[in-house]
Amino acid sequence: MSISIAPVARRRHPGLPAEDLFKLFRAAIKDDEDILDLMIKFTHEDIVSYDREGARIVMELVVQRDPLASSALYALLAEARDTQPSVAGSGPDRVNRAWSVRRIR
Repeated sequence: MSISIAPVARRRHPGLPAEDLFKLFRAAIKDDEDILDLMIKFTHEDIVSYDREGARIVMELVVQRDPLASSALYALLAEARDTQPSVAGSGPDRVNRAWSVRRIR
């Protein structure tokens, strides 16, 4: 099954500020362990396929609860995201990246 962000989903909250949409998205993810597990799985796959050694170092920082862990993870994810090609026809929209469309098994 192929998943994409449908235009209908974007019309549900047209006047909601980006920060509120983020809070809504975060609450939905925290509320559903299956979605959280999928996000963790795909994030892990993305960073390992992009930079295996960098991912190992970041994961060690997270496990050790190092204060730099979140900054290191953010930097690795941003670097990996910026190297991915945009989805055809998406223009400069940084949300529509090739890695945002996945196959669910």
